[in-house]
Parts: sequence; structure tokens; C-alpha cells
Amino acid sequence: MTIGNSYILMGGNLQFQNEVGLSTFEIRHENKALITVTIEVFPTKLDYRKDYKKLLEEVNDEIYNLAYHFIKKTHLGGAKTKLEGTPSRSEFFRLIESHFVKLMQAIQRIEQQPHHKFHTTHRKVRGDQLGRQDQQARKYLRKRPHLLVQVDKGGINLGGQHVMPTNGLNIRKEVTYDTHENRFVKWIMIRLEEKLDDLIKTLQFRADYTVDGDIIVRLNDMKQKLKDKAQSYFWKSISRLDRSVMSLVLQMAPGYRESFQIYLLLSRGLALQGNIYNMSVKDVATLYEYWTYLKLGQLLGRKYEMVDQDVIKVNHNGLFVNLQPNASAKRVFRHPKTKEKITLIYQKREQRLPTITQIPDTMLSIEKKGKDYEYQYVFDAKYRIDFALNDTTYGRNYDGIPGPMEEDINTMHRYRDSIVVNEEGPFERKAFGAYVLFPWNNEDLYQSHKLYKSIEDVNIGGLPFLPNATTLVERFVEQLIDKSPEEIQQEGILPRGTISEWESSIEEKVMVVKISDSEEYKLALHNRYIKMAVNRLNQNWQEVKYVSLYTTRNVMEENGVTHYAEIKEVKVDGDAVWFIVDNWKLLANIIKPVGYGISNYVVTSLNNLLAAKELPELFMKSNDERTLWRMLGRFSGRVKYGA
Repeated sequence: MTIGNSYILMGGNLQFQNEVGLSTFEIRHENKALITVTIEVFPTKLDYRKDYKKLLEEVNDEIYNLAYHFIKKTHLGGAKTKLEGTPSRSEFFRLIESHFVKLMQAIQRIEQQPHHKFHTTHRKVRGDQLGRQDQQARKYLRKRPHLLVQVDKGGINLGGQHVMPTNGLNIRKEVTYDTHENRFVKWIMIRLEEKLDDLIKTLQFRADYTVDGDIIVRLNDMKQKLKDKAQSYFWKSISRLDRSVMSLVLQMAPGYRESFQIYLLLSRGLALQGNIYNMSVKDVATLYEYWTYLKLGQLLGRKYEMVDQDVIKVNHNGLFVNLQPNASAKRVFRHPKTKEKITLIYQKREQRLPTITQIPDTMLSIEKKGKDYEYQYVFDAKYRIDFALNDTTYGRNYDGIPGPMEEDINTMHRYRDSIVVNEEGPFERKAFGAYVLFPWNNEDLYQSHKLYKSIEDVNIGGLPFLPNATTLVERFVEQLIDKSPEEIQQEGILPRGTISEWESSIEEKVMVVKISDSEEYKLALHNRYIKMAVNRLNQNWQEVKYVSLYTTRNVMEENGVTHYAEIKEVKVDGDAVWFIVDNWKLLANIIKPVGYGISNYVVTSLNNLLAAKELPELFMKSNDERTLWRMLGRFSGRVKYGA
């Protein structure tokens, strides 16, 4: 800056925070730019040319995939097309693949009930064959008076004379399907065939892209179906479109309406709204947070069926993306074999805690058969990494291997310790593990890191996660889903369910008694007692605290173990033993016999009784045996047990 003859050197710092990419600033004087400077900021934790752009692409792709899934389930309800512009080739592919079947169904419906009009023609006939004359036919006779001849009666009364034409024009009305609306639908088929052909050629001649042969086959199949349809008997007679068309038929008639809507979507693309589109694409930390949630959902979607999601919602303005700082979103999946529910929640607010509300980036909740609560795991995206440089404490502690920041690991401890539940007893942790997801791509090297091994020890640690480094996360999530509740319980450090598991390990014994007579069954339930002959009782029957009823088919059609009750008093009367019980409790599920039943009675644990679904489970003696049975039972309903 110049003041008189003096110069002042002005300095300052520019803080870009987490923003990367190109930034331009100008030095102006009186609204005139004196100098323009463009700076490109490169991220230190990502390969800018590969990983950063890949993050952008994958976030965009997954958002649109979810939108197409939503539209597919809601029959285009709430979807809005862009007002201008054309979709990218990748967007066009996803759109036409999602809607091709519906488009062909709409065209088939048009063929069954096509729009038509009446076409009027005139044919020259003898005078005695003439019928009602229209304006054109009368004009024909008016210009040819020599065709009129005088007759005795009938004919046309003209100036007191009866005349009759020797020939004239007869009206003939024919149905034609060559309407503007049908021409437009045929044009749609030809236009889409051309776009598919362009996409196929683009994919086949790209040197930097390995073409998936299956995609080419699907594209060629769609192209051929459109070509065959356009050349079929009905559409072959339809002329070429020679003008723009907009009619109520296209907007409202069955078949035409769907064809028109789908074509608009294919030709313009889908308009989505939401805070994610107001986010600066330079804000790489927020971008990484969005990407981790969407990528986890994509990995789950490869192996498990998605049954619900609210990442994409609909309101009066159309579709919008429900990823924003003050709201949560979720995707729900179902295990194809066990039918267990898997829920991935973005920014789940854990409220009503003893301390403060916790909002982890991503919460994975896994349902397990036989448990009335879910197993929850925290995945927190942290766009930070310690490169373990030489002569640093981190480098010395972790053998020079880059990894997550130690303060982020401490945050995971906070999440797991503070997310608790209180259900008529002491607080129990319901988060079984917490993991930092951080931007690093050397997965092989990181497996030697202490904070990776700590996951196995204490269920807290870090996992590298980038577009080209997803193997460790994918493998780990799959292991969490496939583990049995008993395995999870053993790995945790006093997580939720530990107290109940410990209490149930002090096994209270139950005597499951065979009841073959319906009258005996009614008396037992009504009078709350079981009477057994002494010679029916073997050793250790005195240790039982509960008694349960196993009914045969003589008692009820759907037989099995139905009720249990706590023993209040035992009376011995000669050769009989009376078990006086408290109120009978109905089991949640009838424990059904599989191939064989109970000959007299069997002693099992209360824990076994409450968890069992089939009779063989009551005969199992060891925890390992029960764990194996339940693990197999999660995946198959036809497990056999040989006692």
C-alpha cells in the first residue's frame, strides 16, 4: 500500500480449514481488479486426484441410487425432473435400468387401448348409391351441374323439377391410429434406442475404463427390445413425428401418461433437494462424514436386503436428501437367511442419558434371534490422521505406523461408556463397540497397528476407510452381523446384557414333566399342583426350583412345553410327591418336539427353558453346545440334534 512516498507492506494468513480445491481472490482498486490470484489447496490426508474426486462421485451415485429405489417403490410419486439440462450417461443408465420394464408395460398398454381418431374420405359412386352429403360432396355437385338428370319422382327438388345426379361422392369414415400422440410415443422409442446406442459405444471405446460385460449385455438387450417394438406391426404403421405435441391424452390417458413421465425423467434427470446440495464441495471433512455413512449402507446393501430408508424423503417440493446436522436418517436391512433386522442410523441422538446427549456419526444396530434388545456399534468418521512421524510420541508408541488420533479413540471410549440404558435395574451399556473411521489406504500395514488389534481386545479402535480401502471395514461389519449373541457377550467388557447373562449362568433347575391326560392337565393348571409317584422320580429332583408341563398329543393338537411355575412347597404323602406351585406362566413360544418327546420328565435350566424353541434344546448340557445350536438355528430352521 502506498501512502504519499511511503510504502507499507501488509501481511496476513489465509485459513482454509478443511476446504480443498481451487480458491480465487482479487485485489481491487475502485472496483477494478488489479490482480487475481488462484490457489489450489491439496488435502494432506487424501490423494486429491483420486480419493477426493472418488468421494464426490460415490456420494452422488449412492444418493441417486437411493432416490431411484424410492421412486421405484412409490411409482414416481413425489419425484420431480430437472427443468433444464440433461442427465449424465451414468445417471441415464441408472434411470433407464430402473424404469425400462415400466416403460415397456406402458407401451404394451397403449397397444391394447390405443388412442385413435376417425379419418373422413370420399369415394365416387353411382347416383343410386349416394347417401347423406356433406359440404365437400355438395360442392362437388355444385361445380358439375351436367351430372344432374331429370327424373319422374324422388331425387332432389330443384325449382319444381326432380333431378338426380348420375354420380357423386359418398362419405366414408375410417378409424386410424396414426395420431400425434402415437407418433410421439414411437419417437420416444427411437430416441431412447439412439441414446442406448450412444452409451454402448462410449463404454466400448473408453480406454481408461474396464467395461463390465454384463452391463453391455443389459444395454444391448434394452436397445433390441425398443427396436423390435418400434418395428412391430402396430407401430410400423405410425408415421414420423413432424411437430411438437402436448395434449391431455399424453398427460392423462393410461399408458401415455406413464410413457411421457418416464421419458421426461430419462431425458432431464432427477431433481433432488436438501442440505447436502448446499454444502461446499470443498468441505472435505463433511464430505468424508457423508461418504462413510453412505458407503457403509452400500456395503450392507450388497449382502442384505434393504427394506426401508429415509435418507430420501418426499415433501411438497419433491424429493429431498435427509442428511443434515440437526436430523437423523436410517436405512434398514434384513438378513436373507436369519431374517434379523440390521439398522444403520446417521446421527442418532442418544437422549435421556445420566450425563449429556450423545450424537455419534453412524450407529449400527443388529438384531439377534432370542434377544429382546439390539446390539449397537458406533462408527465415527474423523477426517484426521496421525502420520506417526519420526521423533514423535505417536511414532514411538505405534511403531511408526499411521493411524487414528488418540483423542478420537478417547471419544470412542466416551461414546461406549455414556450410551447406557436403565431397565428396572442398574445402568447397562448398550453400545458394544466404538470405532474411528479415518482416511488411510494402506490396509495391510495398518493391521499391525495397536489400535487395530485393540478392537479384538476391548472392541474400541480405528479402521482405515477410503474408496480404495474398504476391505477391513466390510469384513469387520460382516463378522459383527454373523456372530452369535453368546460370542458378542464374551468379547465385550461388561456391555448391556452382562448382568442378565451372569444371573442366568447361576442355573436354576426346572423339571419338565410329561402330561398325557387332559384331565390331569386341567387339574394342574386350575389347582396349581403336580402330583407324581415316588418311583417316577430319580436322583437330584430335590434341586429343582421350577416345574414345567410337557403335553402330548392326547392332551392338545399343538403339543409341547407350554407352562412353567416356581415351586412354593413340596409335600410327600406316602408313595406320592406333591409339587405346590405359584401362578403358572405361559411360555412365549410352545417348545415343540422334534422326532421324539419326553418319556417321564427331564431336568434342565430355566435359561434353557426360556430360550428354547424345540425340545432337543432342553437336553443340552454345555454352554458350547447351546451356543453352537443357537448359531446354527439362526441360519437354518432344520437343525437336528442327536442326544
